[in-house]
Amino acid sequence: MADATAIIRTHLASKSGVTNLIQATGGAFRMFPDLLPQYDPDSRTKSKRQPVQMPACTIESMGADDPTHNTGAAGIITETILIDCFASTRAAANSLRLAIRAELNAFRGELSSVWVFWIQTRINSNTFEQSKVGESLKTRYISPITADVIYQEATTATPT
Repeated sequence: MADATAIIRTHLASKSGVTNLIQATGGAFRMFPDLLPQYDPDSRTKSKRQPVQMPACTIESMGADDPTHNTGAAGIITETILIDCFASTRAAANSLRLAIRAELNAFRGELSSVWVFWIQTRINSNTFEQSKVGESLKTRYISPITADVIYQEATTATPT
C-alpha cells in the first residue's frame, strides 16, 4: 500500500502557496511526520540548538480502510490524513491551514505512484498550547485540517 502521507507531503512541498509559508531560511520544508520536533533539525550542534521555526506543520495518517472486498482485491483505499498547522499567532496558523486546504480540497489526479480520485478536507477546531521557556510563557496556535484521500495504486490506464 502506498504511503499517502509521504505523497501528500511531496505534493504540498511543490506548491508555492504552502512553501512560501513554511520554507525555512536555508531551504528546509517544515512539514514533519507525526510530531513537531522540539529543536530545528538544521541546528546541528547541541550547544547551538534552536527551537523549530514557526510556522510549521505535522502530517500523520489517522487510518485507512483495507483495500479488499469479499470477492478479492478492490484496490481503492480511503485514508484519513491529519495536518496540524503550528504558528505563533492564530492568524498565521489559519493562513497556513487555508493554503493547504486550497491545494488539497477536491484534488483529482495522479500523485507519485497513486491515482487520487478525490480529496475532501475538513477544518477542525483551533487550539493553542503554552510552554515555559526560561522565565516567559511561549504560546503557539494549532489549526488542524483533516483530509480524506480516496486513491488506488496507479496503473497504465487513467481511471475514469
